[in-house]
Amino acid sequence: MSQPCHDTPADSRVWVVDDDADCRTMVREAVAGAAPGCEVNEIPSGVEAIEQLRRVGRDLQKRPDLIVLDVDMPGLSGLEVLRAAKADPALADIPVVMLTGGATPSLREASIAIGAAECYCKPVSATRFARTVVTAVEHCLRVAKARQFNRAAWRRSKADE
Repeated sequence: MSQPCHDTPADSRVWVVDDDADCRTMVREAVAGAAPGCEVNEIPSGVEAIEQLRRVGRDLQKRPDLIVLDVDMPGLSGLEVLRAAKADPALADIPVVMLTGGATPSLREASIAIGAAECYCKPVSATRFARTVVTAVEHCLRVAKARQFNRAAWRRSKADE
């Protein structure tokens, strides 16, 4: 796993939306390694994620700096949650990283077209999964805290990996 991201503000907030408790735990642990002191809010469903997002709206003290969102969930899928968040002007600027067990080029393209920063396939290995999450968290939190999330810059940084 990479070294902690020391320039990430301690008051950063990451929301992990996934119906799988083990995946939420792995993301929480990866975030803790990448951004010590970062607050992680685990949300087990898309419906609950939308409810919480609408509650926090523009409140910069409560809303997430990054959402890590599973694609395949019962009820509201991750794509539906992403679509709803990006359609709401109070939430549209929050970076969202999609995670899925089976990323296809069309799923990745659909996620990005809706407004996701990136769509990752969940690696089978816990180490690779943590590395994937750490990469996303480190970059997104840095730029989100500056309120300068720029999808083109995200893509350029990904090309360097």
